[in-house]
Formats: sequence, structure tokens, C-alpha cells
Amino acid sequence: MNKTDLSDTLFPRLLEEGGKIGATDLHLVEGWEPVYRLVRTFREMGNRNLAKEATEGFDLLYQSLFEGLSKVNMKSGFTYGVYRIRAIGYRSNGKRVITFRFIPAIVPRLKDLGYEPALMDYLCDTSPGLVLYSGGPCAGKSTSQASTLDYLNQSNALHIRTFEDPIEYALASNRSLVTQQVVGTDIEDYHTGVALALMQDVNVMAFGEINHIETLRAALKAANLNMLVFATVHAEDVASTVSRLLNEYPEADRRDATRQLARCLKLILAQKLIPNPTANQRLGLAPVTLAYQAAVFRKRKDGYGRGGNDLSRWGSLIMENRIHELSDRFAKRTGQDYETLFQVDSFIYG
Repeated sequence: MNKTDLSDTLFPRLLEEGGKIGATDLHLVEGWEPVYRLVRTFREMGNRNLAKEATEGFDLLYQSLFEGLSKVNMKSGFTYGVYRIRAIGYRSNGKRVITFRFIPAIVPRLKDLGYEPALMDYLCDTSPGLVLYSGGPCAGKSTSQASTLDYLNQSNALHIRTFEDPIEYALASNRSLVTQQVVGTDIEDYHTGVALALMQDVNVMAFGEINHIETLRAALKAANLNMLVFATVHAEDVASTVSRLLNEYPEADRRDATRQLARCLKLILAQKLIPNPTANQRLGLAPVTLAYQAAVFRKRKDGYGRGGNDLSRWGSLIMENRIHELSDRFAKRTGQDYETLFQVDSFIYG
């Protein structure tokens, strides 16, 4: 975001209101009243005059956010108060639209997200491999990844590198050195970023999102070169996460891609945010609760399995009680049975 003064426009008021009501997103469409996204509903501000006021300041806002950017890649990020704001620009039926995502500027502590200690230990293990956070929109994937990185940052002497577009959570170096790069600005592309990071004493790499095959190839390359790699994926559960990744490849390349994934995959954490029936902000109870599946992938001592062109044929399925207890504990915490969300499995290849 450039230094254009927006203090006399409606924009700061919209951001402040979004923070007050706990919105996850703000949608601005030319000629329409501003609309906020709350967990599972939309809310207008209830003032039709705001549509005119928002439209009058739209040109200045659009220029401030996206000046000099490609029309097909209008993304911007900035800090406002206690939030990191991610802005995405696009067009709908000829009208310009901006969607703002509210991201807390302070990274939540990993232990405050609700993960069980056994899973946290595995998340923060620094051995090489690929860790994936998956879920639908507004599932907290980026938050979980940032919290994990910040925990590593505070507890280990590592060089942590993130590749993002734009940067969501700004991480300050602690015991570790944290360097964050914007794709298209600091580096040309993900492939180049990984190639350079391998020569820059980087131990941990994190990708904002695997949303096309180039990003996936870069992440698999890094993970198969003994790096610890984190990434997020838009997928609803563990099984669809694997399918989502492998389907990025042409069918002729899928067998080799499966082998690459199997050689480096450590953990898939698929999560959802569920409205909390006991929510009461006055009592400090969150309006949503984190529910998740965890699939742990471990190497056999005698190596990986043989044959097969999909992960389901690489080996046997085992259950680990210490992780499987997650579903029972979650049900006790919330007072509701969400057992169907939990198929907490641990896979061994071989």
C-alpha cells in the first residue's frame, strides 16, 4: 500500500467497525453498501448513504492499494491498528470490488489454538519434511501456520523463510532469523525463491498457499532436499488434500508426483472453525472453536513401500491412541459431539 492519505475517507471507519464486530472480511463493491463477513453470515452497515460515500472514495482507495500492479494480480497487504489487512482487487460485472481480510497483527500462541500437546510436539519437530494445513475459506490455516512458525522462531536457532503474496502475518526474529519474501516483488517466482534459499542457510521454508502446480513443485523440491517445509492447501479434509495436490499434475506425471509426496510428507492437519454454542465474549469464550483431523505420516526403518500410483496403496493404516483421543477431548470441551469431523489416522508407508 502506498502513502496516499486516506484519513479523510470512509475507509478507516470501515476498518475500525470491522474490528469492533469481529468481522473476518470486508467487501467493497462500487455502488453498494459495504458488507462484512462474520463467521457464517454477512452484515451490512445499515446505512444506505454509505454506498455513495464509499463509491466517491473508491478511486483513491483503489489507486492507493493497487497502483503499479497487474490487473490479474491485484493483491496488497498492510498493517492497521491491531490487524494485518490483506486486500484483493477484482471486477464483477464491470464493477470494481475489493475484499479485505482481517488478520490479527499479533500471532496467536500455538498452545492457545486448542491443539493437543502430542500434536503440537509433532508440529514443531524440526526434522525435514512437508507439513500441510488444509481447510476451506476462513478455516484458520494461515493462523495455524504462522503460530507454528512463531513457536519455532522462539524455541530454536533456525533460519525461517516465508514465500507469500502478500505477507499476512509479519514475524519478528527471536531465537531464529525470520526473513519474509513477497513473490513478484522480492523474488521472481517460487522456484527461484527456493533455489536461492538453498544457498542462504535457510532451514525452514513456508509457502502462503499451494494454489497451482509451480508452487507445489517448489514445495516438494525443498522438502525432498532435507528442508522442513510448511504450506497451506484449500481442501476440506485429509483425503481431499492428497487428491487436490496430486490432481494438479497431468496424469502422466502423477505416479512420480505421488512418490515425491510420499518421500517427504510428515503431517496433514485439516481444520474447520465451528460456531461455539457456549460463546460469550464477556466471559472470554470464543465465538468459534477449532476442530481438526490429523494424519501423521512416518517412514519405516526399511524404507518406503513399493508399487502403486496413489497414497492409499503405499501401506497399512494404523491408529495411534494418543492422537485419536483428540476427538473425545474436543467433544468434552464443547459439550457437543463432533465425532464425524474426526477420523484421526496415522499412516505408515511400507
